[in-house]
Amino acid sequence: MNTTTRRKGSRLVAGLVAAGIGVAAALGVATPAMAAPDSSNINPAATGSIVVHKFEQPTTQGARSTGSALPSAQTSTLTPVSGVTFSVRRVTHATALDLTKSSTWQTLSALTPAQVTAAGSGYSLGTAATQVTAADGTATFGSLPVGVYLVEETAVGAQPVALRAQPFLVSIPLPENGAWVYDVHVYPKNALTGITLAQDTTAARALGDTVKYTVTTNVPNKQTGNPISS
Repeated sequence: MNTTTRRKGSRLVAGLVAAGIGVAAALGVATPAMAAPDSSNINPAATGSIVVHKFEQPTTQGARSTGSALPSAQTSTLTPVSGVTFSVRRVTHATALDLTKSSTWQTLSALTPAQVTAAGSGYSLGTAATQVTAADGTATFGSLPVGVYLVEETAVGAQPVALRAQPFLVSIPLPENGAWVYDVHVYPKNALTGITLAQDTTAARALGDTVKYTVTTNVPNKQTGNPISS
C-alpha cells in the first residue's frame, strides 16, 4: 500500500489582544499602537460587552479590527466555527487597574495573560462566565462592568481544532479613533484540521494487487507559545 500525505500550511494566531493602548487585530494582524482618548472621560459605572467572532483561518490576511464589528463585506467569505466554548474572567488589582487613570493605560500596554495568572503577581481573576459560539461563530458576553478581562478558549466541542486560540486580554472600554468603545468585538483565529482518505483501485485487478490511498490533512504552522506536539 502506498500512502501519500499532503501538507497544507495554516496558522492559528492568538485572538485580538486589547491591552489598552495597543490592540492586536482581527485575523491575527497586529495594528499600530493607538493614542487613547482622555481616560477621565470613561464612565466607571457603565457596562459593556465582549463579542467573540470565531472563524476558520482564511487563506489570506483580512482587514484589521480595533474593537468595532467588521463590516459583513470583510467577513462574508469566512467560515464561522460553532460549538467552541470561551470563558471571560475579570482581572482586578488593588492599585494598578483603575481605567480612569492615564497611568493604568501605560501598564496595560505591556500587560500579558501570563502576568495576570502568575502566582504572587498581585492580580486576581473573577468567576468565569462561559459562552459557546453559535452557528454564526459568535459568543456574546454582556453586562460587563468597566475593567480588564481575560478571554480563554476552553473547549472545542466536535470541531477538529488543531490549535486553540491563546488567552488574550480585553479592556472595556477600548480606545478607537479618539473615542471609547464599550461593546468590543474580537476575532481570535483557529486552525482546523481533519483527514480525508481517497482510495485508488484502478491498478488493483486481483487479490494481492496494490491499492493506493491518498491521505490529505491540514498541518498548522508552529506558533510561539502554542507548539504542535503530535
